[in-house]
Amino acid sequence: MFKRLMSLLALVVGLSIATGASAQVVLTFAAKRAEDSLGIPHSYLRITGTTESGEAIQRTFGYMPIEQSPLLALGDRVRGAVIDEPEAEIEWERVTPFISVQVPDTTLDAVIVRFRYWNENQNGGYDAWSQNCIAFLADIARTAGLKVPPGSHLSPSGFLETLAELNPPGSLPGILTTPVANPAPVDTPDAAPPQGPGPMPSDPEAPGV
Repeated sequence: MFKRLMSLLALVVGLSIATGASAQVVLTFAAKRAEDSLGIPHSYLRITGTTESGEAIQRTFGYMPIEQSPLLALGDRVRGAVIDEPEAEIEWERVTPFISVQVPDTTLDAVIVRFRYWNENQNGGYDAWSQNCIAFLADIARTAGLKVPPGSHLSPSGFLETLAELNPPGSLPGILTTPVANPAPVDTPDAAPPQGPGPMPSDPEAPGV
């Protein structure tokens, strides 16, 4: 169901679109805490479940700058992109899922269109104050039919906490009573060499909000 995404997003692979039986795809909105007071938090969109064509999917996306600027923290505008973030590289112990909503393929189609909007920088590009990873999640939440807190936000956790409060279970069809849990960490023995295919190509380091 997801292969059409290849034509929309050069950096996203292995996804497709189709029509058919009842969808079991879930969008989960999550936030990562900063390591310390000087760290930068980040927010994620996880897409999990089974598509209408029966394909299992588990991917995590985030919006971030793909250019550097010494004035980025001051609001300098640079090119941004929706990044398919390797789940094995995410520090899940610092990530909190706030809300999950099950969506049909028509909504998933609309989400992918919004991916292209952000990838093509039709939003004007990335800036740390208004066009950041939180603004990306707000747009996706709105596309999924959720009520979205107004204004710009700088705290991923604060934004998603409010998003969850505005959209309690039962207020919209598909909102799960409990958000989808983070994937279990994979333990790799220090002395053992990597097995199977190598890791996905590294994406630019998440700059956070």
